[in-house]
Amino acid sequence: ATRDGGCLMPGCDRPPSWSEVHHIVPWSEGGGTSVADGVLLCRHHHLLLHNNGWRIERRGSAYWLHLPPGMGEPVQLETKSAALRRVLAG
Repeated sequence: ATRDGGCLMPGCDRPPSWSEVHHIVPWSEGGGTSVADGVLLCRHHHLLLHNNGWRIERRGSAYWLHLPPGMGEPVQLETKSAALRRVLAG
């Protein structure tokens, strides 16, 4: 909640309390439970991700949304946490 500030999807304003953890590497594929390998998504976006071939990739400390081929370039997901943005800016 401190890192993501709520659902990481662009344009979504759902707070951490309305979000759930998405494992960027699914359990079924050997994914772990570290904080770095999970992101907060609201239920709506979590289901969209799982049901439509979307995926999230971690590159260092950045998270990128990948849509299926032909649907656009990867998008870097930005934190919604005002506290983290202040720390990173200062």
